Amino acid sequence: MDAKGAVSLASLTVAFFTGACSPASPPPARTVTQTVTATTPASPSASDQEPPTAVAPPPTVGMNEAARDGTFVFTHFIPYKPAKQIGDNFAQGTFIWLLMKVKNIGNVPQRYSADYQSLVDSEGRVFSPDTDALSLNSPRPPFDINPGNEAITLLYFDVPEGTQPSQYVLLLHSSPDSVGVAVRLR
Repeated sequence: MDAKGAVSLASLTVAFFTGACSPASPPPARTVTQTVTATTPASPSASDQEPPTAVAPPPTVGMNEAARDGTFVFTHFIPYKPAKQIGDNFAQGTFIWLLMKVKNIGNVPQRYSADYQSLVDSEGRVFSPDTDALSLNSPRPPFDINPGNEAITLLYFDVPEGTQPSQYVLLLHSSPDSVGVAVRLR
């Protein structure tokens, strides 16, 4: 047995009958048995597998820079003072909320969704937008942005009390499977 594969044995019995086709009594039958060895590939061992491909972190820009991902350019990041309440919505911790512009630089309408965005703190914890507070937005995400147009939107994140926007990085995506772009909120 070699290191690259496992050997499986299969026995194949082949019967050969010899004799002439004649009206006389047939000669006795003769049986021949032959063993055939077949090699089947084994699943690759851990040492044979290629290492997983490392995913590069998204590009990072400052708060006053344009952040591009796919056909969207995100600009004008204005964080507001943390709040315990937004409209009729109360935070479990505190809301960090910010205003931004989203421009479609592509040739076809593109769907913007707050669900594609997230906030990450210095400990690597990821926060998704608060959907109840998002209901206050006008227009409410998700919505389409036509080519060359831009929309102003707000994002609300419910984060632990006592934190400030400068402690977070905003991860923005034009679609759920895009590379994304990170914005430092300081």
